[in-house]
Amino acid sequence: YRQVAKLHLPHLQHTLKEFGDCQNLKILSDSAKIDLILSLVEASRFSDVRWKRHAIALAKKALQQVNDPYLHACVAQRDCAVSRTFGDTDRSALALSSFTADNYPHKTDPRMNAELGLLTLQSAINHIHKEELAKATDELRSWQPLNANSPSTAERIALYHINLWQGKVFRYQGQFSNSLACLQMALLETKHEGSLEDARPRLICELGDVYCELGDPLYAEHLLEAEIKRLDDRGGKNFTDRCLFRLSRAESLWGQGRLEEAEALCSGIQSSPHLSKLDKLRLSTLFGRIYHTRCDWSNARHYWTKALSDVSAYPLVNGYTSRVILYSMKEVLLQEGNLEWSTKYNDQIKEMKVTKPGGCEYWIPGLGKWYHYLTRPSERL
Repeated sequence: YRQVAKLHLPHLQHTLKEFGDCQNLKILSDSAKIDLILSLVEASRFSDVRWKRHAIALAKKALQQVNDPYLHACVAQRDCAVSRTFGDTDRSALALSSFTADNYPHKTDPRMNAELGLLTLQSAINHIHKEELAKATDELRSWQPLNANSPSTAERIALYHINLWQGKVFRYQGQFSNSLACLQMALLETKHEGSLEDARPRLICELGDVYCELGDPLYAEHLLEAEIKRLDDRGGKNFTDRCLFRLSRAESLWGQGRLEEAEALCSGIQSSPHLSKLDKLRLSTLFGRIYHTRCDWSNARHYWTKALSDVSAYPLVNGYTSRVILYSMKEVLLQEGNLEWSTKYNDQIKEMKVTKPGGCEYWIPGLGKWYHYLTRPSERL
């Protein structure tokens, strides 16, 4: 789907340019306007920041001439997601503010109910970004398909995403068994609904991370390798997914003490343009743990310093993660004999307050166990 969509995107952009960016919509039939709006909603998933915002703006302009609650919900859902992705949290919340279940005829319309499920998901993700995990769980649990025994295709897609994100929330809280149960339900939806094939790699990586947290990195490695082979057999060429698999596999290898193999995987994607900000943060913490475990203090200091810089891009979700990174830096400096700066980092850790009790303590896979390793030296092998 992604490859086909990207091939069509230049044609849509060219058509819009020739059409005056939706300035002459009145000459279009209602069905053509609907097709245009849905095309813009899907097109907002691709290309750069400028295009994504432009696509949403054009879709909202076209909506002014179409009275269709489902289309309004589709645009609001993407407006929320795109705004949040680029740091505009106020606009992200505003996009959802006029959409409640009571306002729309969803009780007999599975398609509308599914879209309201995705709107509910976006609201939950907004809470997650504020580390309001209990509120996020309440949101996620508030939606159900109209017929739980026989969900529609659209509702199955909504169920997949809701189970995936509930699994993430449980992992962030350290409830790894509950996380695994939710992720397995999401995996079941991919077997029922073929259109979820593109979403499957991220789910498998999430499953691999949870198995590592549960103390079974070997099974995580086998799971990830099987999925990579499956992807190869299908001719999958999504480089972003490949990077995610490498990160999760490196985590499983680190958990088994196979540091050289983990380092090789991390080095292979270090300069990849397909890494997100979060991927880069995770990569820095993986390198940091690898070199720290080897007592390679110079390289460990380099990557923990980089991780501290990377985490600063997430001002609302960095309390626990920053503490682990600072604690790692403190130990490295102590091992290097730099008592002055080690003490300064220690004082900084003591001054830090948990801004959101019950927040994302296990946000970055592996860091929770790493903190346990650092703070309980008597238990180290």
